[in-house]
Amino acid sequence: MLAQTFGPECEVVLHDLSRPQASRVLIENAEVTGRQVGTPIGDLVVRVLRSPRFRDDMLANYATTAPDGRTLKSSTAIIRDEAGRAIGALCLNLDLSGYARAAAALQMLVRLEDAAAPDDREVDVPDEHVWDVLDRIVTQVISGYGPSGELDRSQKLEVVRFLHEKGVFLIKGGIEHVARKLGVSRFSIYNYIDEVRGTSRTRAQQEGKA
Repeated sequence: MLAQTFGPECEVVLHDLSRPQASRVLIENAEVTGRQVGTPIGDLVVRVLRSPRFRDDMLANYATTAPDGRTLKSSTAIIRDEAGRAIGALCLNLDLSGYARAAAALQMLVRLEDAAAPDDREVDVPDEHVWDVLDRIVTQVISGYGPSGELDRSQKLEVVRFLHEKGVFLIKGGIEHVARKLGVSRFSIYNYIDEVRGTSRTRAQQEGKA
């Protein structure tokens, strides 16, 4: 039943402790370790009975190694007769190789890389392809309000607000680039940014009070 429940990667072994030199009397999925019926008790005494986690006649989920080096997750339970004498042991040896590969594959699949800058400091992006994307964004945002030379202050402020929220000014040179596009000084852009930040803080405070 156990072998069918956990599948071919799980070896199920029944030991007869009355014959320690040939204790294995039944093995299902023996290919996990390659051990055969009639072989001795192995590390029952050294690893299981001496473990500080051995409680209630069992030790669950301890690491063992197959003869070929594969890592196994093992569990052992002592079987007693009506008089309380230890007469046998039931052992499970689960080959973790497939699960380890699956876990590694899943970890690779769900891994995320942080694409954002680590903080609000400017970062240098020398890649010309990145600047091509940024230039297109800036140009399109400005053109949405009309010719750059005809924008009034409120429109320029809205342009700066949008670009600030999208992180354009976190790219080194972004402020100068937008200033040229809008036909204003870089100090004007700094003033717009300060105004945008002040408006955002005021809005956040008002929403917090609400």
